[in-house]
Amino acid sequence: MDDKIYINSDGGYRMTKNIGAWAFTMDWNGHHKESFGTVPNSTSQICELYAALFALEAVKDKSKDCKLTSDSQYVIMGLSIWSKDWKVRNWRGSKGKPIENKEIWKRLVDVADKFKSLEFEHVNGHIGHIGNERCDTLVNFAMDEWLSMNPYVKASIPELFNKSDL
Repeated sequence: MDDKIYINSDGGYRMTKNIGAWAFTMDWNGHHKESFGTVPNSTSQICELYAALFALEAVKDKSKDCKLTSDSQYVIMGLSIWSKDWKVRNWRGSKGKPIENKEIWKRLVDVADKFKSLEFEHVNGHIGHIGNERCDTLVNFAMDEWLSMNPYVKASIPELFNKSDL
């Protein structure tokens, strides 16, 4: 039996409504988990980062082989290639400027480094990849739910609104 943990993550943002969301699915040994949440006043890249971050944080046993699949080149390239240089340069890009979303990246790389084996895969979005399509559906559901809430209710909810069955 395959003991690997398979994760799909996605993030999205609706600029006209100023709402973003993240989602992930996790599959292992016949189990399936999903989680999603909203991030008001955000960007698409931040939501993509949160999707990967919350997914990796949700893995309890980091000694198991894990595969993270995302349609975000920003996340996949950042985790697999760029972050090694960023850490050496004190979280600065190749031109010496601080990287965008540094605090989220630091947290994401820190949790990724805890895995014994973490593999990354980029997939193109909206082409029928089952895990990516499910995450996209959850992202849009989260944003739709947020937008349908009464504004007085929204004002009482913390900045990051999370839904998880983990």
